[in-house]
Amino acid sequence: MNIFAQLGYCFALLLILGIPAYLWSERAKRKKIEAAFANRERLNTETFYERYFQSEVVPKEIVCKIKHILEEELGADLSRLKASDDFPKT
Repeated sequence: MNIFAQLGYCFALLLILGIPAYLWSERAKRKKIEAAFANRERLNTETFYERYFQSEVVPKEIVCKIKHILEEELGADLSRLKASDDFPKT
């Protein structure tokens, strides 16, 4: 068997094992995030800003952008996020 066939088999094996492992880890991450936010009130962006950051004189645009980036990176709805949440502990 030549080197290209061996590489092809290795690549196929990585795909067969890697895709389910990736999907499982993504599902576990979503479940963990959902559990962390369970039973919390959903806040729209305006209410979130007013409740947690307006008194701190943080510009609304910055708060909104950071929240949006976190939602994209985590793949989660962060409408139940609180200012006191600590992601390393989650």
